[in-house]
Amino acid sequence: MILNSDISSIPVIHVKSNNVEITGLIILGDSNESQISGIHLDNVNNSLIQNNIISNFQDGLVLNASSGCSIENNTLFSNTLHGIYLINSTDNDLRNNLIVENKCGLYLNLSNQNTLVNNNASNNENYGIALRKSNANNLTNNQFFMNKYGLCLTVSHENVIADNVAGNNKQSGFLLWISESN
Repeated sequence: MILNSDISSIPVIHVKSNNVEITGLIILGDSNESQISGIHLDNVNNSLIQNNIISNFQDGLVLNASSGCSIENNTLFSNTLHGIYLINSTDNDLRNNLIVENKCGLYLNLSNQNTLVNNNASNNENYGIALRKSNANNLTNNQFFMNKYGLCLTVSHENVIADNVAGNNKQSGFLLWISESN
C-alpha cells in the first residue's frame, strides 16, 4: 500500500495510541513540498514499525516521548532533516534499518536506554547516527559509510558502542564531544 498526503503541516501517520503495528507500507512525501513527517509516534508505548519505506519528508520517522517500541527493517531515504528522530524516548529497539541519503541519518536527542543494532546509516549529508544528551544506549554492529561524520556523541555518557564499522566518512568515523564513559 502506498500512502501520501496533500497536507504538509501534519504527519501522514500520527500515532497516539499504544500497541500499534505499522507494517509493509510505502509512505511518500511530496519532493516539491517540505512535509513534516511520514510516521510520528507521540507518547506511545509498545508499538511496532516494520518493513516500511519512508521518503521525502522533513523527518521520515519520529518517536516523541515513546518507549518500548520496535523499529525494524525499514528503509528511510531522501528526508530533508532526519531519517529517524527520537526525542525524549527510552527503551526502544531499532534494528536492521537502512537510513541513507537523508540530511541526517538517525538522531537521538534526550533519549536514553535505547538499542541500535545492525542499522546501516550511510551516505547521509551530515551524520550517520548522532546522540545528543542521550545516555546508556547500546549501539552494536551498525555501519556508517560516506557521511560527513559516521557516529557523533555530544554530551552523551555511558553508552555501549561495540563492533560498529565506519569508513569513507568525510570528516571522521567517530566523533565524541564532551562525552564520557562510552
